Amino acid sequence: MDSVSPSEESIVRMSEDVLRTFNNLNGFAKSAGTTISGIYAYIAIGSLNIQNLGNHHYIYTPVLPSMAAKYLNYNNKKMLRLIHALTERGLLVREFGGAYKVADFSAWMEAAKLIGVNVPNGIVSSSNQSTEVSFQSANRVEITSFVSRHQMRDRL
Repeated sequence: MDSVSPSEESIVRMSEDVLRTFNNLNGFAKSAGTTISGIYAYIAIGSLNIQNLGNHHYIYTPVLPSMAAKYLNYNNKKMLRLIHALTERGLLVREFGGAYKVADFSAWMEAAKLIGVNVPNGIVSSSNQSTEVSFQSANRVEITSFVSRHQMRDRL
């Protein structure tokens, strides 16, 4: 199988896109008072907060620091420092059992777009405000049913 080498122009465009992405992430990180590592943790935690239960059922549930650390391949100490900084800046909120969730779903969507995630058409329209609200106000009864006894011991 012959591999086709990319043209010089495509490599230059790719380089410019990567630099633009890093500049956008740096700008968001500076405005939030954190680092790029903090923004990546924020985006990952927001992604982990949204669970697909199947059959068009979703839940917006907090995530434990250990789960986020495992997902990002960070050690627990680093993850706890990042989570603490993100919580101090109002990007995350601490829930029961030491779990965390994104404080503002629309801010999380803006951050996710910075890493090249395409937002499906209509997701941010005014008719979908109820979707954002339903994620923000997930029923705690549903959430607690997904937290095991082992997870409840994971505290700061």
